[in-house]
Amino acid sequence: KEVIEEIYLPTNLPENSIEISSNVTEVTASTVWMDGEDIIVVLQHTGNTTTTLDTENSEYGTKRVAGIEVNYTLKNSTYAVLWSDHGYVFTLSCPEKYTWNGVKEIIKSFEVSERIEWE
Repeated sequence: KEVIEEIYLPTNLPENSIEISSNVTEVTASTVWMDGEDIIVVLQHTGNTTTTLDTENSEYGTKRVAGIEVNYTLKNSTYAVLWSDHGYVFTLSCPEKYTWNGVKEIIKSFEVSERIEWE
């Protein structure tokens, strides 16, 4: 998609997570949560955006989550996950303590939270 028309957010975050910032432009939506001292970040880009993961000195690979191919790294005790769906590119960053199973559950829980009409 050329512009952000819907904002997708996860509905399955740790119960103590508090949204601390949110920003939307025509091409990017970002939301940050705090879970105690841990930070969870979701970025959503238009489909024509090129995004990469830093794989230097990290565990990395590709897995399937709910039929979607996701690329991931595990570096400095943080998961970074990248995937495409619904015409957008998503990245999720969260602490390693959530485990890969927890990360999968967060990814599976993404749904439209808001629709946007640009002038």
